[in-house]
Amino acid sequence: MKKIFTITLFLILLIGCSNKLTTMENEFQVSDEVLQESQNSNVIAGADIDNDGIWDDIQIYIEQKYSDSEKTRAAARQFAKSLQNTMLDFKDKEKSILNTKDRYLAINCFADVNEKYYIISADIEAELVNTDARILAYLEASNHLGGLIFEVPTEPSCDFDITTMAN
Repeated sequence: MKKIFTITLFLILLIGCSNKLTTMENEFQVSDEVLQESQNSNVIAGADIDNDGIWDDIQIYIEQKYSDSEKTRAAARQFAKSLQNTMLDFKDKEKSILNTKDRYLAINCFADVNEKYYIISADIEAELVNTDARILAYLEASNHLGGLIFEVPTEPSCDFDITTMAN
């Protein structure tokens, strides 16, 4: 029931928020220009200098805010990537459906990793869906889901091996 509530909350929740972080804990630096590009209200995609699939401003945010848990950071990155894809593919109904399924898997992974997954995932969603273009893309992708029913995954769904991480 908790997962169904969380999934419903994600489909409704849109919080605008901005982030002014400029450095990551370990050697990774992002210029003000890159952050400004990521937060440009006319652009959906953020900068991804290291090509890891996570926008740099979000990567920095996750690394700094959740520095105490490797598993939480990994689950947060999986969730962020799925939400980014939702916004990037907002025009395509089939991709919107697949991205939503990926997001459910990411939420399920989060639930296995951190009991406060619903708070952390809402926090990351607020950081990601933080411009006019991203909000509109998120809403348009959500419009493709009207009338559809999704099965909540019950199997382990992390895209990383939980057992190899210390915390």
